[in-house]
Amino acid sequence: MPTNAYPEKPVVSYRRTTVLMADVITYLRGLAVPAEVKRAAYIMFRNESGNGQSGINNNYVGAQADSGRWSAMWDDAIAGTVTVTENGTGRPRIFVAFRRWQDSIDFLVDRVQRRGLYVGGTTHLVLAMQVRSDRDLARAYYKEWVTGSAAAEPSSGTITSLLSMYGQAAVLFPADAARAAPLAPAVPAAKSAGAAPASTARPHPDNSADDFNERSLAGGAFPIPKE
Repeated sequence: MPTNAYPEKPVVSYRRTTVLMADVITYLRGLAVPAEVKRAAYIMFRNESGNGQSGINNNYVGAQADSGRWSAMWDDAIAGTVTVTENGTGRPRIFVAFRRWQDSIDFLVDRVQRRGLYVGGTTHLVLAMQVRSDRDLARAYYKEWVTGSAAAEPSSGTITSLLSMYGQAAVLFPADAARAAPLAPAVPAAKSAGAAPASTARPHPDNSADDFNERSLAGGAFPIPKE
């Protein structure tokens, strides 16, 4: 059984949650972040959540609770943890349960900015890559987030799908004058045999950059149990 990085939080029962993409779009439009960040977050939210239909307790972005603690800024947004058995392997995974679906988007937007996963950004956790175009974004997302491998390359079909979504995002979130300021990386605290001090951190692939998340491009990153 994986280690729960949030033992002080209640363990809650699995609940499949959904959210309308229209509500997600409205919420993203209201955030005080650059348009390119909103576009990237929109694309990633759609991929990771199956268009808002495959959430785990308001967690639509695969934020795990068994890969170390996230920044303390998210403590209040995390209502508890939930264990889900992955289809195919039967491997249990522990995810954070967010209080609201909006918290999931706030978390994703923060990760997009901090990891440079938007047009105009520079990735740095898995590989150093300047994201100059929508095609670069498709490749960076696949490498940095979906697979956690600098050597991985998306298929032509995957790129076509992501470029199509970027075109939709460009209409939904028109360009603005603001630019996304680079932020210092915020990574989960390193795990240890005992309680890990909050100041101990190590770089590692993101919560969604795990092998099971390769399925995210096929419609949802989560190991949702069959119902």
